Amino acid sequence: MHHGERPLSAARQVSTTICFDADVLAAMEATGPGWQQRINDAIRALFFQSTQNS
Repeated sequence: MHHGERPLSAARQVSTTICFDADVLAAMEATGPGWQQRINDAIRALFFQSTQNS
């Protein structure tokens, strides 16, 4: 990996478009670099938590 390159993810990521409330997006972006990955991680945790409990 070269300087500035993102590490390879174990899971293949796919680009998509999703709409968030403006305040939610602003709060996530304000957390700094890596905010998109943190959204992905939060959605993943919520999804797998809710599917395992049903």
